[in-house]
Amino acid sequence: MQLEPGVWVEGPDGELIPDYDSTFPEINEGQVVHGTVVRVDKDEVLVDIGYKSEGVIPVSELSIRRSVNPADEVSLATRSTRWCSRRRMPKGA
Repeated sequence: MQLEPGVWVEGPDGELIPDYDSTFPEINEGQVVHGTVVRVDKDEVLVDIGYKSEGVIPVSELSIRRSVNPADEVSLATRSTRWCSRRRMPKGA
């Protein structure tokens, strides 16, 4: 195999390994992202945004009303557009 940018990278021991990092989009704080609701819990909603892990929307960010039921605001498989208020994973992790 040959070193192919975006497909293979050289690992720590000099072997070629898949370049998984190049398959993930870069998501920055303050960016608007699109995704699909995959789980609705009593205190948060999980949204598949095509990244390493799902996006988490705390119930407090779903509505300006207090004590909302997440199931009243979103439903499974609904497309969602949200603003990325913070990154939980350190950049490059």
